[in-house]
Amino acid sequence: MMTINARTLYLGRLERSPLGPLWAAVTANGLAAVEWDMSFGQFTHQLLRRFPGASIQMDAGQTADALRQLNEFLAGKHRAFDLPIDWSGMGEFQVRALKQTAAIPYGSTTTYAEIARQIAQAHGGALAAANHPQGGAVFTLTLPYST
Repeated sequence: MMTINARTLYLGRLERSPLGPLWAAVTANGLAAVEWDMSFGQFTHQLLRRFPGASIQMDAGQTADALRQLNEFLAGKHRAFDLPIDWSGMGEFQVRALKQTAAIPYGSTTTYAEIARQIAQAHGGALAAANHPQGGAVFTLTLPYST
């Protein structure tokens, strides 16, 4: 097994996927980012905002499993992932939102409002919706204040 440097982001690119070219970044802790429709420069800029001071290396070997699973999923041949996720560099709310999204079963759909409601309830808060005078809706997420 290869040794992975904890301060290094390993990048790989899948040239052809149902979404077009696909980037993946992995760290010693797992899959850190997936993006498409983005240049190398845009992807690395985004990564360095989340992982300041990290070293970035193109490494097809380190990203091969992640890219294979993503490609199989997008092609309808894979329904679940067995990749560790690197949640570092994200706020608690972002991690909770992404974990809620990841828990949606394959082939199912939900709304952002439902995800927000579940997160609000987990924090002892609430989500309210109201019609907007010009059309659409306004959502208010209320969370308890703690120090």
